[in-house]
Amino acid sequence: MKLKGATIAAAALILGMLGYSAWAWAQLPAGAQLTVHWSVFGRPNGGAAKPVTLLLLPAIAGVLVGVFLGLAPRIEPRRAHLVASRRAFSVGIVATVSVLAAVHVAVISAALTHVSLRVALIPLVPALIVAVLGNYLGAVRSNFFFGVRTPLSSERSWERTNRLAGRFLVPLGLIVALMALAGWALAGLVTFIVLLVASMAVGVVYSYRVWRGDPQRSDIGRHAGT
Repeated sequence: MKLKGATIAAAALILGMLGYSAWAWAQLPAGAQLTVHWSVFGRPNGGAAKPVTLLLLPAIAGVLVGVFLGLAPRIEPRRAHLVASRRAFSVGIVATVSVLAAVHVAVISAALTHVSLRVALIPLVPALIVAVLGNYLGAVRSNFFFGVRTPLSSERSWERTNRLAGRFLVPLGLIVALMALAGWALAGLVTFIVLLVASMAVGVVYSYRVWRGDPQRSDIGRHAGT
């Protein structure tokens, strides 16, 4: 499966993260402890050594890209479905690396400028990513790596459940993004978590109802393992 665009975009993001880390390494004193965690009220409550802070997220991004771009297409039992969903799959990969890159830059910038992060903006990036991904979920074919999976499934259930989830996630992401821009940190985080959990619960119930009405559910469930 060729995912050249996603590979280039993800690689560029990771190289950018490493480049920023290399520049920041020379700016920060040896043995520096960088703040890497804040409470919802903006108070620092967690730190890490300079090497960990500057290298951990690029390393995680590299591993994720290797797994999803290198390993997943090779071991996916429904490779044809993954190929058919490659646009959504590519967006998901780039979106994930983008979130890591945004967090990486924000944490290092806060350490360099000695300015606390605007915690209210923390939900902004994941909220926008959720909205973008929701726009593509309806086009995702059943596979083992990407999409909304439930214990009981079928092709019909998969298609309709992912389409419904996409319709939930787009407005959810936009609402939380607007709350973040308005400066409502705690309210945005709570809204994001509550609505995301509620959407998942609705998706599970809906998936089960569609599965019950699918005459092919037994064969698909037994042979596909979903």
